[in-house]
Amino acid sequence: MKSRARAITLAAALLLAASFVFADETPPVETIYAQADTVTVIGERPGSDAMSAPMATAVVPAAAWQAARTSGLDEALANVPGVIAQSRAGSTDVRITSRGFGARGAGERSNAGTTRGIRVTLDGFPLTEPDGRTSMDLADPALLDRIRVVRSNSSVLYGPASGGLIELQTTDHFAANYGEARAEFGSFGYAKQVAESGFVSGDASIRVAGATENFDGYRAHSRGARSSVFTTLLSEPSPATHIGVYLAATHNIQHLAGALTRAEFDTDPTQANPDYVTQDARRDNWIGRLGARVAHDFDGGRELTIGAFVEPKTIHRSERNKYRDFQRVHTGGSAVLSGPLAAGRARWSVGVDEAMQDGSVLFYTLDNGQRSNELVADSREGINNFGTFGEVAYTPKPAWQLTAGARWDNVHYVSENHMDSSVNATRSLDQVSPRLAISYRPTANRMYFGALTRGLETPAFNEVDPPAPYDATTTLNPLLEPSRSLTAEVGTRGSVALDGAVSRVAYDVALYTLEVRNDIVPWDGGATYLTAGKAVRSGLEAGLTADCTNGLSARLTGTLSRNRYADYETNVPDGADGMVNVVYDDNETAGIPSLSLQGTLRYSMPDGAYVEVTAQHMGKYWANDANTDRVAAYTVVDATVGVNVHMLGHESLLFVSGRNLTDEVYAASVYINGVNGRYLEPGLGRNVLAGLSLHAW
Repeated sequence: MKSRARAITLAAALLLAASFVFADETPPVETIYAQADTVTVIGERPGSDAMSAPMATAVVPAAAWQAARTSGLDEALANVPGVIAQSRAGSTDVRITSRGFGARGAGERSNAGTTRGIRVTLDGFPLTEPDGRTSMDLADPALLDRIRVVRSNSSVLYGPASGGLIELQTTDHFAANYGEARAEFGSFGYAKQVAESGFVSGDASIRVAGATENFDGYRAHSRGARSSVFTTLLSEPSPATHIGVYLAATHNIQHLAGALTRAEFDTDPTQANPDYVTQDARRDNWIGRLGARVAHDFDGGRELTIGAFVEPKTIHRSERNKYRDFQRVHTGGSAVLSGPLAAGRARWSVGVDEAMQDGSVLFYTLDNGQRSNELVADSREGINNFGTFGEVAYTPKPAWQLTAGARWDNVHYVSENHMDSSVNATRSLDQVSPRLAISYRPTANRMYFGALTRGLETPAFNEVDPPAPYDATTTLNPLLEPSRSLTAEVGTRGSVALDGAVSRVAYDVALYTLEVRNDIVPWDGGATYLTAGKAVRSGLEAGLTADCTNGLSARLTGTLSRNRYADYETNVPDGADGMVNVVYDDNETAGIPSLSLQGTLRYSMPDGAYVEVTAQHMGKYWANDANTDRVAAYTVVDATVGVNVHMLGHESLLFVSGRNLTDEVYAASVYINGVNGRYLEPGLGRNVLAGLSLHAW
């Protein structure tokens, strides 16, 4: 680990030296944490820029988290209304929910470090696998330029993603050479080094960035390390043609502390689940990614974008008394064609997406936490997701836009047991997801929208294991159906320039209600997954930013929601090859707090120094469908002091931050329907974070 740190530091010095040689004196535009009004994102679908899209969306620039812990996406997403992102005790694992989607985790399988129900892309290519599960190994905020978050149901444009979209982008075209080196250090052995450089040659720009991080862990048995490298080549051989080539790779190893009982949590939140220690529960992931995209503008306003990617993975896990070896290849592509209609008053777009993942799965018994030579399972998991969509946006008057679209998705599973072929199974799930939307934009900086969207969420492969007695006849759970949703929402966002002490106010408000049929829920700690009849969720999401002429800025975001099971009656395994009926009608939906608030107050001085205080409040919620295990509310307060210096074509940032200043003991994540009373994952205790960065251009 230390050798990797030295290597990345040396690379930082070399890249920075190169940037001094090629430096240009053009200074950058400084942004604090205001969300951008209009940003074009590589790979986005038509009609979805940050301001005019008829959906709840926001774009967060990297400046919003430049003085934050960049291990996971939690701090980068902290100021987005409607999104809850919680770090699991400071590691790279982050629990992310959007309008309740993603909240269920994976019970005892949530140590897999994945999220569900929300589509995640990197530079327009899916990190989300064809079954809807997303590994966050490549989601390193230290290497990102910005993040676009769509909280609206995104199934029509992006495929099964009822909880919306998180679009990660590494870079755009830049005009001059630059170099940057950054370092973060903190409590509990946290250290991260980042090096980045960009070079311009003719019509092409090349960006190379790398990061390495180590963390001893706040809790016992929670140390981890990650190293990542991103390379991007962007070229415009002609004004009408844009080419992008994206290369990414990461190695992420994370030891897992597991969940605690209430008594264990209250006694010592830094301890680990003893079973996890005995098994040396961990994951060790190697992931590579190569993607390419070509976009061309034709005469008449037509545009064609074609992209393809391949992502090989080697994943090793020690969990649930097994050593698990996964070899997978995730590959796919997309094509989108759009053009004008009705003398420019309308625009149509059609597209097709194809993604597949296939590979072997080998399970071994454990020998003191290590892989033994006893093979107990040998199988194949293959899944293909094919989707095609069309959309028309019509502008009857300059300020009005009507949008109608639909998408058809087909998800096909192939599950083979190489030790017992009699249980091999295949299955296909499909749905048409329509969307209707209307927007009104009276000025360039103000808009209103309303939308009605249907969505689809299919079971992931770690959810399809059949319970007894079905496991004797099939490898795919016959009790599971796809989860289907219907979302209605209205909202507004915009900004206003003022002449008084407050110079600018920006706002983002959305009101939604949604219904989920066949909500997929974990049972017996995630050993089995079942579908509940119907869940109903509704809420108000709001964000407000105010900038003052005296250097004071403030940001307040919050979500108030009501989440319940309107119809929850299902059969569950009774542990003796039988089934028992369970009814939880009118219970609150597990894993979703009804109230969350985040507030930030910042004072920036003329010399570049600043002080920032942030408070996050999370309301109480239930950790199980029976509503017997309550997760307490908590409030965490952070404070940061820093200074930005611009001089001779260079920019430096130095900051020191105190985190969780009151040393609040709280649960940052839970195992829904946890097993043996263990469901609480403690959040990071009081700690200190310091950082330094140097940017030259």
